This record gives sequence, structure tokens and C-alpha cells, in this order.
Amino acid sequence: MKYLTKVDFTRRTVVNPFMLHEGGTVGLGVYERTRRNMLKSPVLLRRIKAVAAAMKANCSLPDACTTDPKKVGKVRNGKVLKLCDPEEVKRRIAAARECAMRVLPTAGE
Repeated sequence: MKYLTKVDFTRRTVVNPFMLHEGGTVGLGVYERTRRNMLKSPVLLRRIKAVAAAMKANCSLPDACTTDPKKVGKVRNGKVLKLCDPEEVKRRIAAARECAMRVLPTAGE
């Protein structure tokens, strides 16, 4: 008989066709989400909230993109989903990266 451990419940392989890579390129990415990806640090959680607020205030778009035709017209996070081709998704990710580089403080500041 095999006994399950906590990691059996918290490990999952994630495949994302539009993952942002080093240098700003966008492409297929695979990573493993484990219990180590579960954040507990209050300082880090506050930083994440501050980054999210700054990005929303400065880089937010009026609509959201999806490549799934079944989701078109539905609302996600208060934005209506529209159908986008993969090139549009890549352009939006690159634009979000450029905006983040302008808006967010760096470690040197």
C-alpha cells in the first residue's frame, strides 16, 4: 500500500503557450508548480499586491484577450473577453513587459 504525501497533492505540471521568456520573447513554456510555489511571506505578499495595483493603474487595457472562441463575450476580472490571434496575445504580453519596466521600481532604486 502506498501512502500519499503532501507533495502528491500540490505538484502539477503547467504548460503555457504564451510564456514570457528572458529577453522579452514570448513562446511555449513548461514549469512545475509545487508546494514551494505557495507563498506565505507577508512581506512578499504585500509587495505582490503593490505591484498588481501599480500595473493595474498604469498598464491596464479596457478588454481582455482569449484564444478560446467559447470564452468570447464572457467577463473575467471585470473585463469582457475578445478573441485574439496568437500574435495579438504576444504583442499584449510584450507591451505589458515594457510598461512594467517603465512603471515598477527596480532593485537599484
